[in-house]
Amino acid sequence: MGWANVLGVRTAEHLQHALWQFVALAEGAENRLNELNVFPVADSDTGTNVLRTAEAIAQEVGTEPASNLEQVAKAIGHAAMMSSRGNSGLILGQYLTGFSSALVEDPWPEEWSTALKAGAEKARGAVSNPVEGTILTVADEVATATGVSSPEILTDASKKADAAVVQTEFQLPVLSKAGVVDAGGVALSLFVRALADVVCNEPEFTIVDRVVARPARRKGDAEPLAHREVVGYELQFNLASGSTDADEVRTLLSTMGTDVVVGTDGDTIAAHVHASDIGSIIETVLHLQPFNIQVDALLETRPFGQNHA
Repeated sequence: MGWANVLGVRTAEHLQHALWQFVALAEGAENRLNELNVFPVADSDTGTNVLRTAEAIAQEVGTEPASNLEQVAKAIGHAAMMSSRGNSGLILGQYLTGFSSALVEDPWPEEWSTALKAGAEKARGAVSNPVEGTILTVADEVATATGVSSPEILTDASKKADAAVVQTEFQLPVLSKAGVVDAGGVALSLFVRALADVVCNEPEFTIVDRVVARPARRKGDAEPLAHREVVGYELQFNLASGSTDADEVRTLLSTMGTDVVVGTDGDTIAAHVHASDIGSIIETVLHLQPFNIQVDALLETRPFGQNHA
């Protein structure tokens, strides 16, 4: 039998509790995630973006005991579209949208597996140029979790997330050079850990706790970090799904910028891109009637004497 009947709590309420637990974990890890943020741009905001995204999603779901899983999934999808922040935040929001939409009441282990796979596929599908050694790799590893009971499969998922996070340092050269793991991957592992903690009701100290607690390790004799330089701009906006197709938007933005992430919940499209000429992009999509437009400078921390090429 599934775990909801055993624990006497519906799946919707467990997911709700996990989201708020995730907020608490993200808040505690915010500064450390900012320090770990070296990819795709070392602008030291992954922790802040993840926290803002998690808070917005949890607030949309609310604090009143949830009883309808479909409504919870819809709330997650809507908040992920409207309030996800930054590259990692939007990818994470897509993961949560895919995961929650595929989840069923009182899930058996194989149904948890289906939801974990749906989250990984939704996240990867939103990224125009998937890179390994990132949150996407961690999501794929989580999707391989197995178990004969719901607590067992989610415990395995959390362990796999932790192990995958550790490996990111050796999978992506920029992370290896900096001697850090992927910040987005850590963020996803915190959600999986929150979910497992809620289901098992046994919070555990994990590998990721040690990653979050330790100071950043830099290889070699790096010069002291001294200034923040504008290296480009980050643009995020929304579109009504009826005005265009998410795949078309993703393809278009990929010709005009980098680090493109475009997701949808079926009703709304959320788009993210890094570029030096944001004005041209806005002009290009203006006929699609974008709204909720946000532009932020990408401020990369650099040592004395080192300027952007």
